[in-house]
Amino acid sequence: VSDQLCAKYSKEYGKLCRTNQIGTVNERLMLKLSVEAPPKILVERYLIEIAKNYNVPYEPDSVVMGEVPVGVEADLIDVDNGDKKGGPGGGGGGGFTAPTAGIMSMPVPPVPFSYPPRKGPDNFNGFSVDTYQPFNNFQPPNIGGNPPPIPSQPPTYESVSC
Repeated sequence: VSDQLCAKYSKEYGKLCRTNQIGTVNERLMLKLSVEAPPKILVERYLIEIAKNYNVPYEPDSVVMGEVPVGVEADLIDVDNGDKKGGPGGGGGGGFTAPTAGIMSMPVPPVPFSYPPRKGPDNFNGFSVDTYQPFNNFQPPNIGGNPPPIPSQPPTYESVSC
C-alpha cells in the first residue's frame, strides 16, 4: 500500500503515512499493519480453536490462560470497528442500518411466467412434440465428394505460385 501511495503522491507523503505523522491514516489500519505481536491470549485462543477444528488434543498454556479474568471472553475477531457514530463511512456499504423495531416480512414473489397454450398438433410423425427425440441415424451432408489427399511431403518454394 505504501509503495502505491509513494508512486501516486510522493515519497515524502508515503514516509509521513508510514508513521502517521500527519494523522490521515486510519487507526485500525495502523494497528493491523503494525509489527507488534498480537496479545498472547489471542494467540492461545486461536490455537485452541484450530485444535478443536482438526480434532487435535491441545493443552492451553495455563500461564497465559490465567492472565484473563474469569467470565471475560476475548473475541477472536474484532467485531467492534470503533466507529460509534454509525451512518455512512468506514468503507463499502453506504451506511445502511437494519431496522430494529419489529420484524419485516419478506416480499411475496410474483407468480411465475406461464406460457400460453400451444397452437398446433400435439405430435409430429408419430412423436410427441414435448419430448426429446435423439437423432440416431443422423448423417452429415457429403458436399463435394471426398476431401483432397494429404501430401506426403511439404510443399517447396518452387511448387507454390504467387
